Amino acid sequence: MSKDDLAKASFSYSLITLRENYLQAIKSKETANEQFQAFTSIFMTLFQNDILVGGCPLMNAAIEADDSNILIEDSIKEGFTGLINTIKAIIELGKSQNEIDKQIDSEQMAVFILSIGALILSRLYKD
Repeated sequence: MSKDDLAKASFSYSLITLRENYLQAIKSKETANEQFQAFTSIFMTLFQNDILVGGCPLMNAAIEADDSNILIEDSIKEGFTGLINTIKAIIELGKSQNEIDKQIDSEQMAVFILSIGALILSRLYKD
């Protein structure tokens, strides 16, 4: 197994672990508010190394991809698309339950939530 193969396998494992933790946290919640709280709690545990050592694999890989010719760029994009779709589904649930204004563009809001969360945590941890 090459170094690149090992990196891909490690990243794939991290993505699967991350996805399963997010889905497990929100699946038992009935309202969008509860699901957002569960999603946020998983996001925050990434910085405490409770789920995966080293923080969020997507954020870390995205930062590395910016500085180098990384071979897992498609996997990084796929991971972020999965997070965006998870948040989008929560927003859609909120719309259907009248918790969220139906005029909100779910995809734009999901991207905004994900990006603002990353920015806030980056500044909080100065990393």
